[in-house]
Amino acid sequence: MTNLVVEPSRFDKANNKLLCSIAGQWLQGMVARHDPAYNIVPYDKLSSAPPADHWLLLGKNPTLNSIGAAHEGYTYTYRGARAIPTFDAQVANDFATEEDEEDDQVENKDRSPTRHSNYRHWIAVHCDKLYNPRLNEPQPRFELRPSLQEVIRLLKSTSGGNLYLDIETRPDYGLLCIGVATDTSPIYCVPCYDYTGKLVYTRWADFWRELNEAGLRNTLVIHNSMFDLVVLGKYYQFYGVRNVYDTMIAQHRIAPEAEKSLGHCVAQWTELPYHKDGFIVPNNSAQEERLHVYNCKDIWTMRLIRRGQLEYAKQDKGLLDSIEKGNKLVRPFLINSLQGIPIDVGTLETTRARLALECDQLYKILTKLLGFELNCASPKQMGEYLYDRMGYKPPGRVEKGEKPTDKKALYALTVTTGNPALKVILKLRAAQKRASMLKFEPLGELKPNYNV
Repeated sequence: MTNLVVEPSRFDKANNKLLCSIAGQWLQGMVARHDPAYNIVPYDKLSSAPPADHWLLLGKNPTLNSIGAAHEGYTYTYRGARAIPTFDAQVANDFATEEDEEDDQVENKDRSPTRHSNYRHWIAVHCDKLYNPRLNEPQPRFELRPSLQEVIRLLKSTSGGNLYLDIETRPDYGLLCIGVATDTSPIYCVPCYDYTGKLVYTRWADFWRELNEAGLRNTLVIHNSMFDLVVLGKYYQFYGVRNVYDTMIAQHRIAPEAEKSLGHCVAQWTELPYHKDGFIVPNNSAQEERLHVYNCKDIWTMRLIRRGQLEYAKQDKGLLDSIEKGNKLVRPFLINSLQGIPIDVGTLETTRARLALECDQLYKILTKLLGFELNCASPKQMGEYLYDRMGYKPPGRVEKGEKPTDKKALYALTVTTGNPALKVILKLRAAQKRASMLKFEPLGELKPNYNV
């Protein structure tokens, strides 16, 4: 028996029936494939809900009224049964502008918000997880500030296998600690500098040499390798890279448009609890221990994520090949990132001049059409022009007072209004974007580093 805990949508209120919209029917059809016997429970009437083996909590209020503050996709217990919070089905089907998406999107390798356009994808993932538990295991032994000799012995004895790697840095890329493990070993968090800025180990160079050697003999398993390996290569002369399995790349090949932060991957492939709020730049020994435990948990989750991804992908040889090919690109891209990419400076300057001229000409055309100057890169000025001066109705379904000026909104208004200035604005924005991509200074001549 499954209980779907919901907040009535505008359609539900209008029809006096829960989950009666297209979004509600989509959700019910998906749940029914797993469990035809399900109940729909309003979030404010949980006290009268019947017993259930599974609880799917759809949206903010259903989650808060049952298990309290929680993270979507992670496993919780409610009334002794399995419960997973996810997104509201109706909200997932509602329209959102590109500006809404961009305002919410502050992504990094560890945590990122979920884009509105991906809510449906994640509801389906969370629903499947509710009925098909993911990988889980007892917590392995965490070795915080271990004996360096013990870590060196592990590195020397590891060959032809997987070597898991994760670093924690300060905002200026100062190395705080590095986590290492094999498929079956304890997880070692090796601190580089302590919270006072002192080097922790006097024989750090011995460890670093063995880590480089072990990296060449094994497959490095990392989440977002193009962060860790670029930082380690650029600032710390780590070049022990030959084969890489990047769980972020694998996630992108499995679901190209979905989020791929470690937090999302942990929710999709494991039963482990949320831990991505544990990072801290330490100022005392207690905070330092918290950071080291966090680092070990990153390694632990990566071990399970890799297993889950490969177990899923083995059903599709094409997907397995895609993951393999994606990971084979890490080393050449890493070399390019560290050594630079040859460019034709003359062609660069010619292209910059052509784009500057194009932007200037388009801006003059726009000003002539409008009769006044308009900064089309300013959402405020664009909103005032479109909805205050011209009196256009915002396209699609938007919040009251909202003035969408993203590309989709401009395309819609171009079709409905026939305003030729909007076509020029779209072209000008595109030209400005291309020009901004070329605003960089060449590094000059670089000598190749053949140790990479």
